[in-house]
Amino acid sequence: MSEMFFVDVTEAADVDKVMMEWCVCVQLAEAVADNDDLTRQTANLRRKLQRGGQDMADLRLHLEEQVGRNAELEKKQRK
Repeated sequence: MSEMFFVDVTEAADVDKVMMEWCVCVQLAEAVADNDDLTRQTANLRRKLQRGGQDMADLRLHLEEQVGRNAELEKKQRK
């Protein structure tokens, strides 16, 4: 938070209140930053997962083609 607390502090209770408000603002800013980081990380992991799923589908298709070719070759060899 970029807001600054400029308060006329005349009593110890006022100082405590201002310090508590400032600490809450700092904690909120840290929590927002952490949330932004986690959101970014989640998006990156989702992209990686999607790419991995696409790669697995490609590999599955390739494997099916190879199994089919192998079956054809075995038939030819048996004849």
